[in-house]
Amino acid sequence: MEAEKTRQVFLTVAMFAHGYATIIASNGLAYDEELIAEHLEYAWNGEVLAAGQEDTE
Repeated sequence: MEAEKTRQVFLTVAMFAHGYATIIASNGLAYDEELIAEHLEYAWNGEVLAAGQEDTE
């Protein structure tokens, strides 16, 4: 994967992680490590898949 696409993948996952951290810090959501890890994995896999599909278009 080229550098720009790699940066985009990491940026997307970082935004998800920051969102979770913000919601948890403001007591809007109870901390559930397994759930959060699962969602971050979905975000990662989805972004990698999307980046790969851009190559075929």
